[in-house]
Amino acid sequence: TETRHGAHYAQFGSLEALEALHRHGGLALRRTLKLELDNIIVAWERAFKSSDDIAVLPLVKAAWQTLRMVGPLQTASDIAIRSLSLPNLSEIAKTDLHTIAASAAWRQGHRDHVRLHIEAAFDLNAQTGHPKQRAFLLMLSALRGITEGRHSEAIEVSLQALAIHRELQDAAAEAMVLCNLGIVHHEHGDINESHECYTKSIRLSESVGNDYEASRARGNLGLLLFEQGQIDEALRLTTQSIKIFREYGDIRNTAIYLGNTARIFAHDARLDGAHRDYREALAMHRQTGSRTQEAITLFNLSDLHYQTHDLEQSGTVAQQAITVAQEVFPQLVGVIHGTLAKVLARQADYQQALESIEAGESIMRGWSYKLELAKFIAKKATVYAIVGQIDRARASLEEANKLHAEVGGKDPDILRELAEADAALSPSEAH
Repeated sequence: TETRHGAHYAQFGSLEALEALHRHGGLALRRTLKLELDNIIVAWERAFKSSDDIAVLPLVKAAWQTLRMVGPLQTASDIAIRSLSLPNLSEIAKTDLHTIAASAAWRQGHRDHVRLHIEAAFDLNAQTGHPKQRAFLLMLSALRGITEGRHSEAIEVSLQALAIHRELQDAAAEAMVLCNLGIVHHEHGDINESHECYTKSIRLSESVGNDYEASRARGNLGLLLFEQGQIDEALRLTTQSIKIFREYGDIRNTAIYLGNTARIFAHDARLDGAHRDYREALAMHRQTGSRTQEAITLFNLSDLHYQTHDLEQSGTVAQQAITVAQEVFPQLVGVIHGTLAKVLARQADYQQALESIEAGESIMRGWSYKLELAKFIAKKATVYAIVGQIDRARASLEEANKLHAEVGGKDPDILRELAEADAALSPSEAH
């Protein structure tokens, strides 16, 4: 009976079932998977205890499809890693399990675990030569490169993954890689390339009926358009994405795009809406165990508190964000220091403000994210102006304007930072 039980739920993780999630009818299938998650985990426990290496892998894959959306991510990591201890697994099965473990660890911000599992998976793939597994590993390496500030490398490996999926004529996987490549180009400041990747991803996903992946690309395109000053279209696309992810029950992606609507609301002076969406997103990220996104959301909340002149709360939340980011996303620490330094300067703690801006700059200069660097340098100009270092403030402002022009010159957040720096340089605020 237990064998039949395991075999029944293992069907959810078969190749055919997983591919069906990315075509017409995928919403209904994902809802079924979500409802069956507890049963799938129980079936995995039984299969694992009986060393049923045939059933274990599809059960882990089936569970992963839901756990990646709703968490806890630690459960996905645990069952993948425990499964690797079974003695009779094939190299292909081990590669899949290491890939799932790496994917969960990346979302949790466990960078060392990501590296170890990716390296193990690549070593196994070198033996099997399985092209689709290699393509997914390359894409995972690209995502790792983004969070570690290696954008040029991330673009290179993304293109390798894209070539493999195109050769395999896997339109759904190609659309996913195009969306991720759009993110890499976006952060690198390649605005036209990013826009092209997102729109191609949307078209491909729509052609196979994959509204889930199309929504991810739309949400990211919305953020890009927001940074190019197209506020109404940005809000339309992002809101549309959130609606789809809520229908799928995808807590993690709902939270990510709520963070984007919060940014748009903050720009539009709809501060209640911004606070509401950031708070909901933060709770969701903590629920799923997405520590990297938790750090990002805390930083954005800190920035919002600063915009509403609540310096004490801004500083407190910035320190919370730094604590999380130091563990899971060290590059983000530099970004957070930009806001924290402004808080300290406004509170007349000039020495701490200068130390904070210097600590942030040492990180930001090693990160090839032009848009965030432009924002940071504008914040640096404000800090220098407030503490009375006018020449350094003007030089920083000039650099920030130049960087902003390189990424299109229309980003509302950077424009706000540049305006604040200009105001701080006025005689009435100079010390």
